[in-house]
Amino acid sequence: MGQMNRPSAGDDQQRLERAIATYLDDVAQGKPRNPDDLLAAHPESADALRQFLEDHERLMRLARSWRSDAPVNDNELNAASRFNSEKVKSSFHQYPRRECDPAGQTAIFETHCSGLGQFGDYELLHEIARGGMGVVYKARQVSLNRIVAIKMILQNRLQESEDIERFRLESQAIAKLTHPHIVVIHDVGQNGEQHYFSMEFVAGQSLAELIRRGSLTKQKAAEYVEQVARAVHFAHEHGVIHRDIKPSNVLIDENDRARVTDFGLAKHIDRGEQLTVTGQLLGTPAYMAPEQITSRRGVIGPSCDVYGLGVLLYESLTGQPPYRGRDHIDTLLQILECDPPEPRQLNPQIPRDLELICLKSLEKDPKHRYASAAEVADDLSHYLVGDSISLTSPNLMDTFVRTLERSHYDREFHTWSRMLLHLAWISLATHLMVFLNRELELPHPLIGLMGTRLFEIVGMGAVMWGFHKQWYPPRGAPGRQLLSLWLGYMAGSLALVSIAYILTPADTAFNDFLAYPPMAVLASLLLLMLGSSYWGYCYILGAVFLALAFLMTLWLGIAPLLYGVAWAASLLTLSRRLGRLAESQ
Repeated sequence: MGQMNRPSAGDDQQRLERAIATYLDDVAQGKPRNPDDLLAAHPESADALRQFLEDHERLMRLARSWRSDAPVNDNELNAASRFNSEKVKSSFHQYPRRECDPAGQTAIFETHCSGLGQFGDYELLHEIARGGMGVVYKARQVSLNRIVAIKMILQNRLQESEDIERFRLESQAIAKLTHPHIVVIHDVGQNGEQHYFSMEFVAGQSLAELIRRGSLTKQKAAEYVEQVARAVHFAHEHGVIHRDIKPSNVLIDENDRARVTDFGLAKHIDRGEQLTVTGQLLGTPAYMAPEQITSRRGVIGPSCDVYGLGVLLYESLTGQPPYRGRDHIDTLLQILECDPPEPRQLNPQIPRDLELICLKSLEKDPKHRYASAAEVADDLSHYLVGDSISLTSPNLMDTFVRTLERSHYDREFHTWSRMLLHLAWISLATHLMVFLNRELELPHPLIGLMGTRLFEIVGMGAVMWGFHKQWYPPRGAPGRQLLSLWLGYMAGSLALVSIAYILTPADTAFNDFLAYPPMAVLASLLLLMLGSSYWGYCYILGAVFLALAFLMTLWLGIAPLLYGVAWAASLLTLSRRLGRLAESQ
């Protein structure tokens, strides 16, 4: 008897991708499938699906919180899900060159493998590339007897008005740009229902192919990216942002010149038009700037392309993009949360100047990047001729300042400002009362201490309840983490006071001030953890508490005052910062 055929790893992967694509399509249509049902229907892929669902939820939550503090609505979730669905289905990769499309979705006319036939004034020769919306052919324009590239919308997207509008705006974006390093458009038109535009055919190869073959020298990589940067700056001067700069969108012509192509995701600055749906995330994950992922209105500008130039230079030098996750969602999360590996860690032969240009362009905060694509081109030009670039290696002080200025999850917590303000005054009042309880030599100091601590707990509880709509339920993992740290700190502080009381000999008066030095150490640990996960200046606040712990051993009599003032100042500092963030939203 023959043995039953076991499914191959490729079959398992295809089933997994189909399950994910179906799930995302259901979400986009407003009919999300129960995750438990999805897992039950695909037990062989349960672990991978569970990881996908966790990452998908994490990305959606992060993108929503960065985008605004508005409540989540179905349109936002559907738009984000459409993005993920398209990525699973097409991944925006270029397909291999072929003579016909077996699916019959290449254009509105019938094709045969022996030839693609006539399309208006054009004889289609073969397919060059395709993406999620359009397809590009090499063609001969019959009337002028010249070879061109012609781009048209896929047949299955012809009824999508948004795709047609995006296609129209792409042709307008290219038509206004005449530059030696931008592919020239020849003709824009419509043949029946099929929209198209023809452009200069660049006989050569893409930068992606050169990188894949490993044939790029460091000098040549800098030269190509410098040319691309000049072209991008020219586009910016004419009100167009590319938003999809990547090696496959840079062609190297017969004269060894870099040529920028594919303005399908371009944005018009002057008219405020953008070739995408509000709230929808479009682009190639590994090449998207952080502000593209978060999709906050008004943030995406020329600096987005500066980031793209940084990715282009990084990949040209190292052979890989700066972020490579296990899937698209993981890659996007890395872009938002992680720093890229320094290029010289991947290839020690990379010149330090080129590494500095890369890292400057890849800053997460647009204000810290080059101010324009022209500045990127200028520094690359200086490097190519052996002159000094505008950047210097960061010294210890630069690194220290950047660490302090680094912040995460600002938009998770920017509504907490008023709550922290009230907590600051309660903290100050509590420790002032502890100090007075001892100084006034009340007849029952232990009862006074217990009453003071009860006031602190009730007061903070009342404030947090009064502002509970601003923090409950916590916004994702960062909110839960911060709440857990704060509750842990409060419980630890009460435990330290209780332990100090238990360890006091029976014939000795209880001195609750002895608990303050270890409480200061506990507070310093809390703030140091916040420094690494929230705002760098929390490191300074943590260091202050650590120093206070030692000072309190010398001035134990005023320990509660020192502690109360330090906490009030810390909370007021955080409140003021969050208040400024809230005003900027």
